[in-house]
Amino acid sequence: QIWDVERISLSGYDSEVHGKGRIVGDQLDFIIGGDSIQLNRVFRNERYAVKGTATIVGKLEGTLDNPVFQGQFGASRLSINDVDVQSFGGNVYVDKKSIYTDSVHFVQDGGVYEFSGGIRLAQEELFGKASVKKGNVGNLIRLFQLPIHSYEGHLSGTVELGGVLTNPRVDVRGKIEDSTIKGKQQGDVEVDATLANKELEIRKLSMPLGSGYLAAAGKADFKDELSLQL
Repeated sequence: QIWDVERISLSGYDSEVHGKGRIVGDQLDFIIGGDSIQLNRVFRNERYAVKGTATIVGKLEGTLDNPVFQGQFGASRLSINDVDVQSFGGNVYVDKKSIYTDSVHFVQDGGVYEFSGGIRLAQEELFGKASVKKGNVGNLIRLFQLPIHSYEGHLSGTVELGGVLTNPRVDVRGKIEDSTIKGKQQGDVEVDATLANKELEIRKLSMPLGSGYLAAAGKADFKDELSLQL
């Protein structure tokens, strides 16, 4: 049995999506699009406050019991935890178990980011990897709500994302240029570190100190325990 649908409109969360296509048996074949998706209504999470509007277009396929959406999304401007982001866009795949994004790119305070990854919905498990060029470290800390204070600089390197929404794991490898701690200039810093379970593991940290260099490795537990080798 074939059902041809000339137009369908879905409204919810102060947003509207339009589409057309057909249903053949239980198989879906639709073109879907929307240009004023209210992100603060769609992404409702206590840890990540997302504001702005986005456009989306793609194909809805799969079956009635297991629909699959593949398409592209974009937003000229949005904010995440009050951190402004521009020129946001990429590809997205959504099914009942996961959301996966590919070739995501955006600009934030002059920094350029590219990302591929997503979330496994049942476990709220995060996965992905980003490349960063001149990323604002202070804004990254605010974006992920990391327990690090009074640190600024510009990161170029890679950031791997894991863990879960309520307890993300962040692996950082690269160089932080023009770093400052509590407003004091520190110079360029090379870093290879992981933040997970409220513990910072430093595999490599080197930075200028006076006429020499400070090198460090070890762990900093944000439950007031500290173990570093200098």
